[in-house]
Formats: sequence, C-alpha cells, structure tokens
Amino acid sequence: MSSGLLHPECSRVFRVKSEKDDPGRPLRLHRHQVDAVQAARALKP
Repeated sequence: MSSGLLHPECSRVFRVKSEKDDPGRPLRLHRHQVDAVQAARALKP
C-alpha cells in the first residue's frame, strides 16, 4: 500500500496479524482492487 494509491493511514490499519500483539505485515491489494480504486479516483471531481 505504499504506492500512494490509498491514504497513508491504511497501511497502519489494514494489516495481516498472526497474534494479538503482533503489528502484522502490510496487506497487498489484488490487481482488481487496484483497478477499482484507480477507477473510483478517476471519477473524483
């Protein structure tokens, strides 16, 4: 999520956690998710 596509806070909030106190690793978006976010951003006035 470090590509700047989403708000920087998303990389802190959306993580894969394996244990309760584990900060986890960042999520990676699937291609269709990236395409959807880019399409939505393109509609933004």
